[in-house]
Amino acid sequence: MTSWPRSAGAPSPAEPRALRVFFLCGGTREFAPTRLRVLQYLPLLRARGIECEVSSISGKWATVWDQRDAVLDFAGRLRAYGDKLLRPLRRARLPRRIRGADVLFVQRALGPIAWQRRCAAAARRCVFDLDDGIHLAHPQLAVAPRRQRRRAARVSSWLALADTVIAASPYLARQWPEHSIAVLPTPVDCERVRPVAKAGRESVVVGWIGSPPNAAELELVREPWSRLARRHPQLRLLLVGAGQPAARERSIEYRAWSESVELEALAQIDIGIMPLTDRPWNRLKGGYKLLLYMAAGLPVVASPVGINRELVRDGENGFLAPDPAAWEAALERLILDPARRAGLGARGRAAVESDFSLVALAPRLARLLETP
Repeated sequence: MTSWPRSAGAPSPAEPRALRVFFLCGGTREFAPTRLRVLQYLPLLRARGIECEVSSISGKWATVWDQRDAVLDFAGRLRAYGDKLLRPLRRARLPRRIRGADVLFVQRALGPIAWQRRCAAAARRCVFDLDDGIHLAHPQLAVAPRRQRRRAARVSSWLALADTVIAASPYLARQWPEHSIAVLPTPVDCERVRPVAKAGRESVVVGWIGSPPNAAELELVREPWSRLARRHPQLRLLLVGAGQPAARERSIEYRAWSESVELEALAQIDIGIMPLTDRPWNRLKGGYKLLLYMAAGLPVVASPVGINRELVRDGENGFLAPDPAAWEAALERLILDPARRAGLGARGRAAVESDFSLVALAPRLARLLETP
């Protein structure tokens, strides 16, 4: 096993052959699990001497279409349909491409069970990565029961085929006590996401970053927000990736998500929020939204659901709000106290740098890939 890190380049004849890892993903860079749990690791893995190849069962346009926050023109929709039609052909070619890999790393590429077996057999070892409760039905998405049962069976199949299983949170790992599952949170690139000074601004911006299917969780803060907005005219709510509402409120701004918009929003937000109803799907989340806010030096307010109870240390890097009254009180404390916002945000940033940054977690992933 090589040391960490290591400069890229061809190994000398005396060195062992480089580990070859084939990353099989459910979508392209536009799909958050692919981007965050595979692609952002690659430069550091390659610097360690690991050969990395990445492929997806979906093309770019199908991935964009599936995000539900994208507005595609007619040509874009045609490309998306074309991508979807090509999925079976793309899947059929993958076992041949995987052949000879030391490790097959599977991220959200479920596929038919017979195809899974061919893919797993093509590599020496198989690693299956779980970033969410994908074996469950999403509470905001209409999925036919038969289709959901097939999805759960495909997750179970990969778990049985894998030599190593990784989960984004301990709550998710405990769903399958019969398997030994390593916990590896979704990392934040703290070089890309940095705190931005906001001193001297009159407005206070509360922010949420997510995707349309999860925007329904914002209903938890609708009434507290209305009361706060009436008391504090300088208050704004910035929602990134929530879709577009039928009616707009003057104190709320909506933006479609993109990587650049995310960074711009983090530079404007003063307080990050993560409201969640207490239901099975939400208890299995990995908390990346909170880690992203904290990496940007922001204090957070979150529902005490699942991993949120561990990531948010009440009064130290943010507040846990179990009900509407608590949401209103926690937000108001932060709205009125810029110094407290700065202090909580600084402690959150330090925690992410230490335990949840890309630099901190990449060696752990490398060890999981290298361990026979």
